Amino acid sequence: MVLPQIFRLEQELYTEGFYREFEDALDKLNVGNKFVVVCGTSYTKKIAKEIIKNVRGYEFLPPIEVENPTANAALKVQSAAEKENAPVLGIGGGKMDVAKKGASDAKKPAILVCTQPTHDGIASPVVSINGPKPYSVSVTPPVGVILPMDMMYKVPKEVASQGVGDAIAKIFTAKLDWKLSAELKLEKQKDPPYNENVSELCVKPTVKIFENIEKMKEGRFSQEHPRYKQFISDLVDALVNYGICMCTIGSSVCASGTEHLWAHGLTAKAKKYIPHGWAVGSGSIIAYELFQRYRPEYCEELPIKSDKLKDLIEYVGIPDKAKKLDITKEEAISAFIEAVKIGDERGRVTIFDYIRAPYREPRIEIDEKFAEQYLTDIGFL
Repeated sequence: MVLPQIFRLEQELYTEGFYREFEDALDKLNVGNKFVVVCGTSYTKKIAKEIIKNVRGYEFLPPIEVENPTANAALKVQSAAEKENAPVLGIGGGKMDVAKKGASDAKKPAILVCTQPTHDGIASPVVSINGPKPYSVSVTPPVGVILPMDMMYKVPKEVASQGVGDAIAKIFTAKLDWKLSAELKLEKQKDPPYNENVSELCVKPTVKIFENIEKMKEGRFSQEHPRYKQFISDLVDALVNYGICMCTIGSSVCASGTEHLWAHGLTAKAKKYIPHGWAVGSGSIIAYELFQRYRPEYCEELPIKSDKLKDLIEYVGIPDKAKKLDITKEEAISAFIEAVKIGDERGRVTIFDYIRAPYREPRIEIDEKFAEQYLTDIGFL
């Protein structure tokens, strides 16, 4: 699998210097002179218009505006890319997933412009698509990722905390679940075997993020903090790095475990929208406590202990309880059960599989009663 090229644009947004940097990135990628453009319906639409207006030497087709990352939206992008015989330029958030899937299905290159450091899918070969059930599918990774850092440095703390939430999994439960899968060796497993080197490539930049946050704690977590810019820079690097690690092994297993199953369960069962990073962050606490209860020896090697993690989560403002996520007890219980089902459907081995192992005596069934009692015990409900 060919790894994406990464371009950090350091010039101020909407200046001549910025547009020159953008042109240089396209020149180096050299995938064509005409692009199908994918953007959102508000903020990223403005960015797309400015790029179309000011980037010289390239033809940009009228933007395909996407409100939600659905299969129909991806099909629209695919059709345009095939009709125009052109690569796809995706701008911002979940719209990047639509651009990636549409381009991949059309067998055309995708270039992504990331506008917010909120999730680990920036450079990954995986997309999340909404449907009757939310689902993730493998796609061809982007050939290039463009990072307008001036825009990243200005994101509010609520947005940055979503990226931190997605990063938590890499240092905690995603690593533990993947390592556990090597022990269990279940027939259902569809992911590649555990690789310590790749796992550490995910863990190291995450440790750096948390070390940075620890140094920030003498002040309030905000854009005005003197360390905020460096924190954002490290967060962006880490989120991109996770995608590169996924490309390396052709799977998201190094960055996604029980906590991501929980996040998908929330998307399916909660009435209100919950940002992916916050869902994953809360899921990391839920999953980590499962390891503490059923396989505590796995937790001993972690570079950050749970008490410190909880302090950092509180400091950056990641919701870690049902009330803070604004979900009901019934939604939380349903999301927990749905997470188990999604793991079975995808062939992803997690701590859920150890808990339900047929050789355990007495065997534990993860049902609504179990979910309610467990979520109550750890203080989530």
